[in-house]
Amino acid sequence: MKVSLEFFLKFYRVSDWIKVLGLVLIPCILFKASITDTLKLIFITSLLLAYSFSINDFFDFKCRGEKNLVGETYKMEKNISILLLLIPSFMLICFLAVIFPTFLSRVFFILDFLIFSLYSIPPFRLRDRKTIDVLSNSLMFPLILLYSYFYFTVSFSLFLLLLFLSFFFYFSVSEIIHEISHSKKDRLTGRITTAAWLGRKRSIKLIKLILFLSLPVFTLFIISLIYPFNILPIVSSVFSLLRIDRINSWKGSFSKLRNKIYGTEEGVIYIGLLLIFKLLLQQE
Repeated sequence: MKVSLEFFLKFYRVSDWIKVLGLVLIPCILFKASITDTLKLIFITSLLLAYSFSINDFFDFKCRGEKNLVGETYKMEKNISILLLLIPSFMLICFLAVIFPTFLSRVFFILDFLIFSLYSIPPFRLRDRKTIDVLSNSLMFPLILLYSYFYFTVSFSLFLLLLFLSFFFYFSVSEIIHEISHSKKDRLTGRITTAAWLGRKRSIKLIKLILFLSLPVFTLFIISLIYPFNILPIVSSVFSLLRIDRINSWKGSFSKLRNKIYGTEEGVIYIGLLLIFKLLLQQE
């Protein structure tokens, strides 16, 4: 087994979660965070995601026999595989008290760690339980936003609630599409996900319902936010409508749709806007 940087990147599935680090940047920009604080949050969030995605692959291999790099490494070098799985969780425990300065930031981080763990680890395996699978998946990524926000403050705000709900809706839609893409395989293996339980047509109806429910949230967001942050929900509303149109007209494989539903385009626009906002705030 050749251990290299490429091996570590694939083992911890960095390419699958690196884009989620953008959630950390929103509170950092909002509170004009220093480079040190920004890097601290990126560091511990990277550890959390590396732990979560690798442990998910491990139990997919152990419980379902699915092929992945973690499983292949375990078969060839059991001790090395277990060590690599333990390193992120051990580091998370070591840095938890040091990195987070507020009680709320620690609470939401621990909650997120528990949901990520229960999502994959038997006998809980939330990812194999209908309804709970989508709910837990939709919570664990937006929780990154919460503990990053409360890193800087202990005050709750309407802005935070609406931001959290926006990403909750976003990840709900993403997870249902993800499940539709492999629902046939899930039914054959006896895994009852929300999409496998509802079927393709009702799952698509649920996606449209979630997207329509998100529009009032975005509208309230636009009304309540001050410039320039009110631009963000406008962008999200446009992409919600585009997603509905894409799903209505889609004739191909949902496994392709899950990677072609404007996620990259929207992400690039958000990053560009956040950088612009940072410059505007620095000039104030």
